Amino acid sequence: MTMFANHLLHTYMTTRLAGSDGVVLDLGASTADFSAHIVGLYDLDCLAFEAHPGKLARMASHPRISLFNRLVSGTDDEQRNVAEQDNGFVWVSELETELGGETARSVNVASINLAGILALVGDRPVALAKVDIEGSEFAFFEAATDAEILRVEQFTVEFHDFLDPALSPAVDAVRRRLEGLGYQWMKFTRHTNGDVLAVRADCLPAGWKLRYLFEKYRSGISRILQRMAGKTA
Repeated sequence: MTMFANHLLHTYMTTRLAGSDGVVLDLGASTADFSAHIVGLYDLDCLAFEAHPGKLARMASHPRISLFNRLVSGTDDEQRNVAEQDNGFVWVSELETELGGETARSVNVASINLAGILALVGDRPVALAKVDIEGSEFAFFEAATDAEILRVEQFTVEFHDFLDPALSPAVDAVRRRLEGLGYQWMKFTRHTNGDVLAVRADCLPAGWKLRYLFEKYRSGISRILQRMAGKTA
């Protein structure tokens, strides 16, 4: 089994999922394709949260996937009105920056934070949290307590600093917080933080660092080897 896998531009550590009795959180689930991927490979229970009701209606139906129409953020059970975006892919965001894809529509939805999500999980371990919540990730992490964050073995996060470079300091703040709690921060994207994996230190298998570097630079190494092969042919 490979140590790392990627689905929908989210890298995660496979060694924490095989044989796990934990649950997976799909935060910003869209149509729950990530949940369906996890269920198909590892047969784990998934809790999928999506703010846009149109996406919720199209979510994959599976007995191991629980669906919730909630905006994952830093508050719990607060009614929010969030702008709809459409850049060829319809989504909603509570970011206050001008993203350029705003439609004339908005969505009313109740929020939920990590504390509220963990209340639904109960005492079961959280083997993985996929976080793709369109800019709400900063409020999500800021509002969570250390104890709540540490319930999660690994986070695979799409930070949205690629939409607004001014968000880079906020990404750095999350990184310092997670590293201070003992998470290993692994960035798989080159210029921004669109694919970050943070794994709790006690969940890291032997040899992880070498495998991480290989996964991170695999495409670049492949291009170099191809060029070298072309020169020697």
